[in-house]
Amino acid sequence: MQNLRHWLLDSARAEAERHFEPASLICLIPRETAWYAITLLESARAADHALANRILENLTVNDGTHSPATLFVIHQRYPALLSNQAKEQILKNLRQNLPISALVRYSDGNVNHPLAAYAHLICGGELLGDPAYTRLGRLLLQEFHQTISNRRHKNHQQAEMAEYNSPTYTALTLWFLAIIAEFAQDEEARQLAQFLEERLWINVAMHWHEPTQQFAGPFSRAYAEDSVGGFSALHCTFACAMQRNVFIAAELPRRFEHPSALIENAFVAILNFHVPAEAKAIAFEKSLPYYFRMTTYCEQYHENGRRQENYRQVAAFDDEVYPGGWGDLTTFMTKEYCLGTASRPYVNAGQSDGFSMRYRRTENMQSLQDFRGAYTRMVFNGAVVGQDNFCHVAGFPINKDYLYEEGRAFTYQHENKAIVCYTPKRAGHAAVSELRFDLIFSHHAPFDHIQVNESEIVNSPFESENVRRIIIFDHRTYLAILPLPASGLADFKPKCRLWASHDHFMISFYNYRGAVRDFTREEMSMTRNGFACLLETLDHFPRLDDFLKFLDGVKLNEAISSRAVRTVEFQIGEKAMVFSIDPISERILARTWNGRDDAVYHFQIETNAGDSGRFCPKQLYAEDSKSDFQTS
Repeated sequence: MQNLRHWLLDSARAEAERHFEPASLICLIPRETAWYAITLLESARAADHALANRILENLTVNDGTHSPATLFVIHQRYPALLSNQAKEQILKNLRQNLPISALVRYSDGNVNHPLAAYAHLICGGELLGDPAYTRLGRLLLQEFHQTISNRRHKNHQQAEMAEYNSPTYTALTLWFLAIIAEFAQDEEARQLAQFLEERLWINVAMHWHEPTQQFAGPFSRAYAEDSVGGFSALHCTFACAMQRNVFIAAELPRRFEHPSALIENAFVAILNFHVPAEAKAIAFEKSLPYYFRMTTYCEQYHENGRRQENYRQVAAFDDEVYPGGWGDLTTFMTKEYCLGTASRPYVNAGQSDGFSMRYRRTENMQSLQDFRGAYTRMVFNGAVVGQDNFCHVAGFPINKDYLYEEGRAFTYQHENKAIVCYTPKRAGHAAVSELRFDLIFSHHAPFDHIQVNESEIVNSPFESENVRRIIIFDHRTYLAILPLPASGLADFKPKCRLWASHDHFMISFYNYRGAVRDFTREEMSMTRNGFACLLETLDHFPRLDDFLKFLDGVKLNEAISSRAVRTVEFQIGEKAMVFSIDPISERILARTWNGRDDAVYHFQIETNAGDSGRFCPKQLYAEDSKSDFQTS
């Protein structure tokens, strides 16, 4: 594992030095600059130590979250290497950031920033001899814990935090909990932080899919490399904390021009994590299939946007609000694949993966060709994954480090089957030249077999206006995709297109492509797209023909009421999923499996393993879950 630590530091330094400006002593922003200083302090060269001190002597931070938390750890870890002036500047930064940190609150949305602020309040307050800030940090951490574990309404109890299962931001949340657990002198704060960190590690371990070496979705917030799989902050943090080599495709952050994803490795390399034995067992020993569902709760939110002010465009939220409230998350794993969905979007869902899939293409993961990842996006006006785009809905450019979600996704998953319903965001109603819904695959190797209706597709692009089903067979996994009838805008006849671009393969379903037109917000809400899908393997169907014959008994129907309510019935033999949603109010009206309510109201895990007690916590963050696992 010493080699992993060296790689974390080396990868961080190599990327930081591509962006460091010697004249200003800044690497991108102050946070990344502090991370770069860590790599220099970890060097054996006196010249590197001197440069680190010059950087820290001149560095000013004012975010109140990530940066002061980083500077606190630097101050604690390198007392013998820091110059007096560097120490003084760090302490000055910490002191000036305490009032900023004191204003940060968890509001059923972002988690990593509040916990970074609480880490600074608790630990920085102690270091600077200001117990009022430490008490405030402890109180806010306790309130956070109570919110995510004990919120109860008539039928629901919260199981998961709002910013759930993010391959980037869950890692950061782990960092800040680990800092409090490692450094806090306040016993209540230290014990609570370690408890939360340990339980979050159990949550992370549940999502780890060992056969593909990937994290299963859904993801509240994901960057491009998170969405397709192969690299993430959580991969690097997980490998370091678990002291285990995992497959990491280090080329992806540069491929997507996401330098922070590498520079932050410096911070990962110097933190001490507190991983419980239960988490290691769940991550690497759990029996498959493994099926779990949990509730979450998020704040209402607005779409990002722009407004005109004195002849210029300035950032401003759209006036309409997305409803917050209860949602739930579903994940199903087998030895070949994992499938995860979120019933409704996380806040404005700008970088959410409400549908996420991974499957393996070989027995051992050694390259990006050895597994395939998939996720969904709805986009306006020709935005394409893997390149810089202009986000039509929000009105500003988006770098290639993620493809902005311009639709609203609602899903219902039962084990290996899912219904995915999309509606475009209402804020995108004006100046539309294209609207499409993409199922996006990583494409570092060709598919073994793709079939549209009864015809194998050998070359792409391929377009058709009459697609009943799409079949993918890859290694040992079958994927059947049954499109829902897409509604056309302005008499456009919906079509399907299969095409490749920038190491991705898209199955695109078009609602509109043509002259630039304005539509109403109401027309956006009534615009429909989506699909149903099911995954199977060679274990159940030894031949492709066997699977195709099975699909003859699979039917998909959608009914639309006069009030635009969508009701989808997915019939699989004698069994059926029914999903009903109101796209205008964004309410899920019904989910039934074989006629029975299939909603989740707190937390459920199912496994066929005889020793499932080792792998099935009763809940995640409640106080009585500290050492309590189900006995099956």
